[in-house]
Amino acid sequence: MFRKKKIATYRSRLTEECIHKSWWVILFFLLCLFAYDHAMEKRREEEEILRKKLASLQKESKVASDERDYLLRQIDSQSDPFWIELTLMKGLGLVPEGQKKILFTKKEYP
Repeated sequence: MFRKKKIATYRSRLTEECIHKSWWVILFFLLCLFAYDHAMEKRREEEEILRKKLASLQKESKVASDERDYLLRQIDSQSDPFWIELTLMKGLGLVPEGQKKILFTKKEYP
């Protein structure tokens, strides 16, 4: 019984001395843990911002690619006489010989 009491006393004294002599280590550990947690939160926020930016850039890239394809098709079809005729009719309002041009206007009612 005396031996158990002596061991328990020794353990408590050892624990007490370790805590009293090593308080700065524990404090340093807690500060490091706090700094790490703060840095990880900041990293998550920056990662989310970069993910949104990536999605936006991918969307812009898709739009630019579609426009590029459209313009390439227009360039390729410039030697086609039907395309030239359609462009003149659509852009300038010209009509081939032998056809009539009909204009529809909105009538405003009083």
